[in-house]
Amino acid sequence: MILKKRKAVSIVYSLLAVGIISSCKSAKTNSLGNDVTGKVDKIENKQAGPEQINLQIRKEGKYTFLADLPYFIFQSTMAMKEEASLKLLRNNEMTMDSLFTHVAYQISDRKVSRLKLYDTELDSLNNNLIPDDSRFVAFYNTNEGYGLASIRLIYDNMNNEGNSSPTYKSYTKISKSSENGRYWNRVLMDSITTAPKGSRYHEKNAYLVFEVGSEIPEEQIQYYSKRLRNPLIATVAPNN
Repeated sequence: MILKKRKAVSIVYSLLAVGIISSCKSAKTNSLGNDVTGKVDKIENKQAGPEQINLQIRKEGKYTFLADLPYFIFQSTMAMKEEASLKLLRNNEMTMDSLFTHVAYQISDRKVSRLKLYDTELDSLNNNLIPDDSRFVAFYNTNEGYGLASIRLIYDNMNNEGNSSPTYKSYTKISKSSENGRYWNRVLMDSITTAPKGSRYHEKNAYLVFEVGSEIPEEQIQYYSKRLRNPLIATVAPNN
């Protein structure tokens, strides 16, 4: 059973990250250009530049993988260099089939909600939308004992002047898709919306691969979430 779980967890992680890890390792250097041959404690992959279709928009993305930890960090920023008209803006997007059986999410500090992905109870999300700033959204498989969670660490839509950048009908969407699949994305704009110059959309999320081995499927999510939001801080006293 343990080997089965490890194999399943490996599959989930590979779907998300193997391409990025491979591209980083093949270069044999980290983001500072230093040799990383041998044991790697940290890998970073950064991408930045104008959006290829609309040069008024600048995008930045950064993946951070830490050794011996079951999660990686992804940060993204989109900034408007000039006023832009956006038809759709979203993040946290994934399509899936029967890889997962359930979804769980937490709104603020409230009780965790759980739903079966392949049951009529999923339709309740049509009238009870998951907020775009939920603390986490997780998908897991109770039969195989693995799961994948997106833990929200930073969600900041402040523009260059410290005011809120425009959004439209923002929420987290989990819906049915073709061939009995399921679709997850977090909507920031759902209709044509004008984003003035200086608008900025930034977020930082941890993507955690976890085992489901107790009566509380989200137990490991809560464990890592608490530590990621309240990291240990070491202060070195100056020499006298």
